[in-house]
Formats: sequence, structure tokens, C-alpha cells
Amino acid sequence: KAAEDRLLRFIFGPSGVGKTIVAKSMLPETAVLLRQHELADRFLHHIRRREWSEDVLEPSGLIAEIPCFLDQRPLLLQLLTELVLYRCRQGWPTILLDSESNGSVQELLKRIPIELRASILLRFPEGRGRYRFLAHACRERGLSLKHARRLARVEPWSYSRVLSELDDLQKEAEPT
Repeated sequence: KAAEDRLLRFIFGPSGVGKTIVAKSMLPETAVLLRQHELADRFLHHIRRREWSEDVLEPSGLIAEIPCFLDQRPLLLQLLTELVLYRCRQGWPTILLDSESNGSVQELLKRIPIELRASILLRFPEGRGRYRFLAHACRERGLSLKHARRLARVEPWSYSRVLSELDDLQKEAEPT
């Protein structure tokens, strides 16, 4: 099955690679996005009231960042597993984002049947891939390709860094 057909999708990749953007593109605009601290708040709500808050039960979709060191936090692991499996039983799509490289998500993966999940791994482009991405971004903004050549060599490279610089260049080029 394709990733789009699975109810549960894991998106892995370093910070700034675009996990949230990809996740949002896979679900309706009404999907709820919970950062790690917001998800922790929902866990506390569940522990105190013995029920999930309404926003984690939003049928159109849930995007949540996986808490750090999940393998060392058995209660969070249990609650996240329960939440994900509940959402799958209801037929509601869920996307979990993970940028940690410590492997703590492995414990969660072991608890979720493989037929329910798909994994997507994102990475930053390298070499010519950076230039192709930037050349396209320059054309969209009406900027010279010399900026694409220069920004393809920037280190440390990230989408937010190079796109921010292109946006600044575009603003400078606009007539006042």
C-alpha cells in the first residue's frame, strides 16, 4: 500500500527538513498539529480526566511530534500507543513526526501493527539536488540563477535558511 493509504504515517528527518510541511500536505487543512509540549499537555489531560481532549480526537487528522526519549518514558509510550491505535480503529488519519536520532521511536514501532503504518524518511538535498531546488525557487521569485549557485554551497544548509534569503532578495528587488 502507498503511504497515503495508511492511517498512521511516521515522518522521519532532521529538524528543518520539512516534515511538518509534508504532513500538512497529506491531510485536510482542519488537521490538528501538536508540538511535543502540546502533546504532553494532552497526555496530562488524559491522565487527570481519564479521557482524551477533543482536539486529539479530530477525525480529519492529527499531526503530532513524538516526544523525546520515548523509550525512557514508559507512560508516554503507553499513552501514545493507545491514542494511535484508537485513532486507527476509528479510521482517522494520524501522522507522527520524529527528528530524534536516538532510536526511541523503535519501541513505539514495535507496538503498532505494520499493516497500519507507513514510514517516510526526509533528508536535505545534496549536490545538484540543492541547485535544482534553488533554481526552481529562484525562477518562482523572478531572481537570477546566480543566487541558486551561491546558496547551493551554503553550510549548514537548510530549507528555511536558503528560502528566507531568497525571500529577502525578492523583497529587495521589488520596486518601492
